[in-house]
Amino acid sequence: MMKARLNFAYGLRPRIRRRQSKMLASSRQLFGEIRKYFCSHFHCQAADVRFAQNVTTHVAQIVSGIKKLHPKMQVFVDSHEVPWIKGSLENGRLQMENMTRPNYAALQQRHFRPTEVSVFNPNELLRNLSRFVSTDKPAVIVLSHVSRLSGQIFPIQEIYSKMKAISPNSVLVVDGAQAAGAMKVDARNSGDAYITVTSKFLDAQPNIAMAYLSPELRSKYLADYPQIGANKFLAEAHSAVQSISHPAFREDFTQRIRNTRQFALEKLKGVKGISIKEFRNQAPQIITVKVGGRARTMQLVEELAKHGVEVFHNMGFSISEPREPLLRISIGAKTSRTEIEKFVKELRAVLRHRTRN
Repeated sequence: MMKARLNFAYGLRPRIRRRQSKMLASSRQLFGEIRKYFCSHFHCQAADVRFAQNVTTHVAQIVSGIKKLHPKMQVFVDSHEVPWIKGSLENGRLQMENMTRPNYAALQQRHFRPTEVSVFNPNELLRNLSRFVSTDKPAVIVLSHVSRLSGQIFPIQEIYSKMKAISPNSVLVVDGAQAAGAMKVDARNSGDAYITVTSKFLDAQPNIAMAYLSPELRSKYLADYPQIGANKFLAEAHSAVQSISHPAFREDFTQRIRNTRQFALEKLKGVKGISIKEFRNQAPQIITVKVGGRARTMQLVEELAKHGVEVFHNMGFSISEPREPLLRISIGAKTSRTEIEKFVKELRAVLRHRTRN
């Protein structure tokens, strides 16, 4: 009996190896296509691109790598990034809360060197950059390209060039999740690291984040940079490659996003009970809607979910915080006018029902 079991096990091994070999070849091909497409839009070389599970993982790995070599180097995180990145860096632990499948349980926590973080308002950085960096006191600055709260666009290229002029050894890490896909970006002039995600850039499944890491950053601080096990993210990679071949991505999808946003604005302006908040220098894909107090905004999202609105994953609903609760709608290249019309119809129904009650 024992001999039969052993023979069965040995018989399985070659098949398992062949299957693993096929998966690895498939993942290399898929990730190669994603890397090529990323480089074509961000004007960088394939050698400059690294993959991780999300933006926070990349930031934690970059900061951790720098702090190993320069423990006293100060880290500044903009106030719009605080909820995720500041907590992860200070705890030295990364919670992978957005993992979508049970078999990713082993990946749900990663440990880093705990790092003290100073929080700043991005507008302060624009006013007085020399307060944050100097020649003899370089720092790491983590900054959003587009505010996830208001959609405000920050002049990343201007900040980066001024920072390098003041302090060549300082490092700018840019979270470009809200910008990539809707705006044209030259990663080489937009920071030492520029990070985006498949869910935003390609309207695909989440859990793959692409980062441009400049050659200088890699040679100085990140010679050995960890990456995700690509064969564990085949479904997400398939989703991203399918998006690349989607008709929406064969044309100038930045213009497509602008046109779709304009259509959405026209439809939303006829909805009673909400007001559209316009911000100066707002990103072209974001619409911000004011409903009422935070409780009312959260309630609206819950009621919309009951009407099936959560299936509009391409439209990226979220609640801004902390001062003024707003419903943010993020439009992607694949967001259709039919989706918007259905969303506006359900929004009207929910608001009418609330008014009656």
